[in-house]
Amino acid sequence: AWFIATGTGVAPFFCMLKEYLPRSEKKFRLIFGVRKKEDLFYQEEFQALEKKYP
Repeated sequence: AWFIATGTGVAPFFCMLKEYLPRSEKKFRLIFGVRKKEDLFYQEEFQALEKKYP
């Protein structure tokens, strides 16, 4: 599945991925667009999920 989000719109996708990744074998892709690097919300959390569910 592909998810596309910008800015604070990434919050629902973060919650969905935290819920579905542990019990799904499907691959998920997230495209997250921001204007500035400082606007990358949940960056550490997404990196942790990526390591746990490659």
